[in-house]
Amino acid sequence: MTTSPSGQLVEALKDAHAMEVNAFEDLESMIATTSDREFRAALEAHRRQTYEHARRLEERLADHGEEASSAKDLGGTLKATAKAFGDELRDAKPVKNARDGYAAEHAEIGAYALLEQIAVRAGDARTASVARENRRDEEAMAAWIADRWDHFVDLTLDPGTRAA
Repeated sequence: MTTSPSGQLVEALKDAHAMEVNAFEDLESMIATTSDREFRAALEAHRRQTYEHARRLEERLADHGEEASSAKDLGGTLKATAKAFGDELRDAKPVKNARDGYAAEHAEIGAYALLEQIAVRAGDARTASVARENRRDEEAMAAWIADRWDHFVDLTLDPGTRAA
């Protein structure tokens, strides 16, 4: 394990990339189990952002002469696949999808806050900027979900309110 700022930065970039791979897969599952049009549209838009986040992280890794970690990415994919199976089986999908999405957004917010600080200490202003930019998208999605808790409860308690 490296403790140098640049070594920690590369590890944090790889971790963030794996996190985004996992998030992309989680979003796929949530989209597949969401019937509410508004929530589905927001999830689809955020999935496009997630793809862009991963691409930005790959660029930053390439600028450091590195690539994403296949092992870390695979771990995220396997975790998301197991979660997708559970998502299909569970009840109360609207509130649980919203809860899981909200929790995931906050994990990403924390990861990007740390990535930004490590980048600053490593003297990498571009990575710090990417971390801030990605974090803003995660904060916006978390806020979008939080603004609609009542709606998610309505969708769960009164399935008749679901959009087709």
